[in-house]
Amino acid sequence: MLRVLLLEDDADLCDLIRGMLESGGYSVSAFNSYKGALQCLEAGQKFDIIFIDLMDEQEGIVGHKVIAAARNLCDPITFVMSGSVMDGEIMNQDIDIFLKKPFSLRDLENSLSKLRETCLL
Repeated sequence: MLRVLLLEDDADLCDLIRGMLESGGYSVSAFNSYKGALQCLEAGQKFDIIFIDLMDEQEGIVGHKVIAAARNLCDPITFVMSGSVMDGEIMNQDIDIFLKKPFSLRDLENSLSKLRETCLL
């Protein structure tokens, strides 16, 4: 079973994505803040997929730090969601899938299908 780190600050959207991933057979650890996700990674948790919403800086932590911490442990597939233009730090990292917010349920389903295809490679 593939392990997913899900980082989304909107509780309803997080629940929706988590449910879709779990019904697809993924094991999901969900967080609503960079700090929680970073603490999990710093404790040595490894994930196959990082599913991250790029949010504003929180407590001095930005999204690219979470992605970098995950990549220091393993080589996860990186799925990024954002409603804004990504900063240079993010653009310099390999992103496997990008989903621009706001998105429709169909967009999310298509992106999750792409994620499944990427996992099979």
